[in-house]
Amino acid sequence: MPVNYDIVVSSPFPNYDFFSHRMMEQCGQMNLTYFMVNDVWINEFLEKVESGDVVVRVLLDLTANQPLEKDPYTRLAKAVKKLGGFVMDDPDKTAVVAHKGKFHQILVDKGVPVPETVVVSRDEARRFKITDEIKQRIGVPFVVKPAWGDSGIGVVVNAKSEEDLRRSLHEAPFPTRSCSSKWLPRKSSASISAGFGCTTSAVASFRAGGTRTATNTTWSRLDSSGGTSWRR
Repeated sequence: MPVNYDIVVSSPFPNYDFFSHRMMEQCGQMNLTYFMVNDVWINEFLEKVESGDVVVRVLLDLTANQPLEKDPYTRLAKAVKKLGGFVMDDPDKTAVVAHKGKFHQILVDKGVPVPETVVVSRDEARRFKITDEIKQRIGVPFVVKPAWGDSGIGVVVNAKSEEDLRRSLHEAPFPTRSCSSKWLPRKSSASISAGFGCTTSAVASFRAGGTRTATNTTWSRLDSSGGTSWRR
């Protein structure tokens, strides 16, 4: 007979320990079985789920690793979903939204207004040149951000040259795309995206002849060839 868990939380991050303890306490009060999957247990737990030895009703995935298909936490989320469990957040939908470049293309296809964006693939980043035409479109400084990820990893909020793009590339080794967003007034709709990706919120404000906001309402635009493209 398989072991059944009503609630499972998965995360490699120790900052969720208190949350996990509270979840365990609440589950105990409601007579629900609970398990916390971390780096100690992930491989063994994944193996048991895939073999049917463990059944998960609800999985709360707190890893943010959905774009990494081989990541064991991503594999766990997909295995639970495939076997009929409920996963928060859905690993397939979250992978699309988490990759800001891909999600930008979805917005474009649906006719949602998006800022002008330039996309540079990871392979192109080391030799990519910001031309005068691009500078006219996006202005200087601009913001560079990985196409997926969080916690500000790889974000350069005062970028001025290709070296800042490469710095972001070094700090965020996993993304295949990234985006460099223009420094914009909050209501403006122009930006550049260079192969890494952007989010939808302002990331910083600086005073330089007036307050300006580094906004991430800019998204990497991916064309069918995976190369560089622009959109107004």
